[in-house]
Formats: sequence, structure tokens, C-alpha cells
Amino acid sequence: GALQLQLFVFIGTEPTTNADEAEYYGAFTKNPIPVAFDQADDGKVASYFARWVSRKGDVGPWSEAVSMRIAA
Repeated sequence: GALQLQLFVFIGTEPTTNADEAEYYGAFTKNPIPVAFDQADDGKVASYFARWVSRKGDVGPWSEAVSMRIAA
């Protein structure tokens, strides 16, 4: 029984597989999740990490990293 998904994003010149480098983007309960980028991030790489949160506030394990080039 997950209540929400926490999304974390790392923006850099290369992708990362380290969730500790990513910054908290927000908690979401509905899909799709819009992610906005600054114009200055155009051409960089965004690496996303997520984890589920239960109704008790317990967090699940990190997802695998998903990375893609930003077209801002």
C-alpha cells in the first residue's frame, strides 16, 4: 500500500547511478509527473531516482537510475 512516490533528479554533464547525488524533486500521487528544466540545462543529462513511501512513512528501496539528455 504505497501512498506516494518520491522523485529525485541529478543534472550533470554525465549520467550517474548514485542516488545520493540526486536532489529531492517532490512527492507525487498521480501520473504523469511533469519535470521542468532551466534553459541553461539544455544538452545536459538528467538522472532520475524514485522510491515508494507507505502510509506509515516508511520508504522503499531506490529504483534503478533512468537517464536522458535534456532538451529544454
